[in-house]
Amino acid sequence: KTSLPIWGSTMEYSHTREQWTPVISAFQGTEAATDSFKLKLFDNLAMYSDKQLSEIEFARARQELNKLKQDVTLEVKEQCFGYQKALIQLDTASNKVRYQENDFEFMKMKRGMDEIPDSSIIESMIKLTQERFAYVQALADCHTSIAGINKAIGIEDYFKDE
Repeated sequence: KTSLPIWGSTMEYSHTREQWTPVISAFQGTEAATDSFKLKLFDNLAMYSDKQLSEIEFARARQELNKLKQDVTLEVKEQCFGYQKALIQLDTASNKVRYQENDFEFMKMKRGMDEIPDSSIIESMIKLTQERFAYVQALADCHTSIAGINKAIGIEDYFKDE
């Protein structure tokens, strides 16, 4: 028996030969040969439909990969922007803290000469504390941005947080 696929159809050929032993009254046994040929139209389309399905799945996987690349690229860009923003805020907060420290020292000297009331010194201390808090927030944003970049690229502690 042989089978030959032809596009979406199948062609089969079968040859059978049988021999029987002689019976008591006969000198020779009997023989029979059978040949059959079958043409099955469109019975083997699964191979082509499976190929089409695999091509569709491959295209879908490629599309998902491209979308994932775009998402990761966007996330990395956003995290880098956040890091740059945090660095600017950190620099600004550092300058403001220095200014408020100098202002506080200046107010203490003026108070020592009895030129300003105690409330001005307290107000200067409050401003200094607020600027120090803003500095701590900017520093926290900086650390958060570094952690976000590490997460976005998928490598833990790639950029060291010091």
